Order: sequence, then structure tokens, then C-alpha cells
Amino acid sequence: DDNIIEDENSGGMKQVRISGVEATFSFILRF
Repeated sequence: DDNIIEDENSGGMKQVRISGVEATFSFILRF
């Protein structure tokens, strides 16, 4: 069970990083 929780946390971190990258590109494209 512990391994499953760690996997979920890792996936969450990846999603956050991807969202940050998309936000950065969107910000740059606006200018």
C-alpha cells in the first residue's frame, strides 16, 4: 500500500511541473 501512495504522489508532482511549464509558455506567448 505504501508503494501505491508514493506512486500517486510522484504522479501528482509530475502533473504540477507540467502545469507550471504550460503556464510559463502561455505567459511567454502572450508577450
